[in-house]
Amino acid sequence: MVFRVCRLAALFCAVVALAGCGDGVRSAAPTAPTPTVVPSLQPVPPSLTGTYPPITGPARVFVYRDSPYPRVAAYTLTSRFVLYDDGRFALQYEQPVGEYRGTYTASDGVVTFNWEGWSVAGPWGAEATLSGDVLNVRYNLIMQLTDFEDADYVRNQ
Repeated sequence: MVFRVCRLAALFCAVVALAGCGDGVRSAAPTAPTPTVVPSLQPVPPSLTGTYPPITGPARVFVYRDSPYPRVAAYTLTSRFVLYDDGRFALQYEQPVGEYRGTYTASDGVVTFNWEGWSVAGPWGAEATLSGDVLNVRYNLIMQLTDFEDADYVRNQ
């Protein structure tokens, strides 16, 4: 009985190994899908002055204050959220200059962001709490794996 189980296990392993062998068209090792951004994201061209993209209407502006992480990237340190009065938002970066856009809803101090961007791994998502002049932004796993970093922003406008 044990010999029979071992033979079946060996046969199973051989079938799995042969199934992994292709006609040479596929790569030898699987790779994780690379996150992509939909073409609707239009980063503002880099600027030599290192200024943010322009604000295009009445808005509240929140600049980076700190993060729950011990270290964050330079682009996070120069980031800001612009919450337009009409329900649009922009996550803007000063270095390198650019922005990600979408719409937001706010209710009872909770801000939900609906991004124009996405990843092949799944939809982007972020939520924030607004407490006084502080916006605490937390990204979903898909965005975190695409190098977005949770951070707290303070209103400066």
